[in-house]
Amino acid sequence: FIKAKYASRENFLFYWYTPDPLTAAVGARAINFDPVTGDCTKKRNTDPTLSQASCGYPVTTLLKYARRDVLKRDADFKFFFESFSLTEGAINALLAGHSSGSGNQTVYDLDRKS
Repeated sequence: FIKAKYASRENFLFYWYTPDPLTAAVGARAINFDPVTGDCTKKRNTDPTLSQASCGYPVTTLLKYARRDVLKRDADFKFFFESFSLTEGAINALLAGHSSGSGNQTVYDLDRKS
């Protein structure tokens, strides 16, 4: 549905998470809502016609993990692990281009061995 709307150059609004191959593929842009506060969160209602909230959702920070024994054993990996990061824009660029590597723009194919 979303890709069809995008292909037909229609204006549309949808709710999704980022980073994700879909938002990268259609060049989706976030709408900036007011910051999340306790007062704004209290105004939320699961029925959108009754909700008085106009704030966004809290940002979820993605964390990276490595085993301590591996970090102690491999200095090169430790350096890479501690210094490597990707911006959301870089992740979206990687996801948008994924189909050119014979994938189908789904995160699940990224570790495919076949």
